[in-house]
Amino acid sequence: MDAPGNTRCSVCGGAAAEEVVLPGVGRICPTCLMSGSFLGASGGLRLDYVADKLFGMSKAVRYALAGLIDNAEHLAREDQFDAARESFLGVAGNLLGERRPMLAFLVLRRALRLPGQSAEVYEQLGLTARAMDCKQEAVQNLKTASWLAAQSSRPDLLTRVLSSLRELAPADAWIEKAERMLAELGENSGAGEKCAFCGRAAAEAGPLISGESASVCSACIRRLMALDDREEQH
Repeated sequence: MDAPGNTRCSVCGGAAAEEVVLPGVGRICPTCLMSGSFLGASGGLRLDYVADKLFGMSKAVRYALAGLIDNAEHLAREDQFDAARESFLGVAGNLLGERRPMLAFLVLRRALRLPGQSAEVYEQLGLTARAMDCKQEAVQNLKTASWLAAQSSRPDLLTRVLSSLRELAPADAWIEKAERMLAELGENSGAGEKCAFCGRAAAEAGPLISGESASVCSACIRRLMALDDREEQH
């Protein structure tokens, strides 16, 4: 904990320009906030607790995110939820590559508010938590991702998430359950209707609208309608 009147970051010792003080840590500079490096020095501070409060606590965090998610928010307002989710995931991936995983975690939590399947979002939440050495949160998010991947008939995603889980928690009993779900997906591959445009099964895309020769999901119908509207405007 930093001493009263100290304006140095309790983690790196650098200048802490903001009045951001976390329980069990002390004053934190913007760089350490965005990297999540303070979590290792917190002695038990939970990642979700910090994420719930950080946006309101730090002007630097709000400034860093300003503009980055505007496109995703616009797509969400237009009910283009799949495209918005992809945009949020792209922003989070860039932030993670820039070694700002806490910002990536905040963006991914926003993506969870979108309707539709969120297995990939939970996968990235797990990997982002892992980058901040938050093993418990990483494992929990990856477990959720594996279950959602199984429910949406995504063996490729389930295989990928299982690989991450085996590295993080090889003795976890959930892995055996997820492996059984993966085997069942392999046995049932090719079964069930899929959208003729995006290839997703109804379990992932939602109810399909079926015609004489093909089925289409509601998300692809919205995309086609948006294309028609743009063509009419031109």
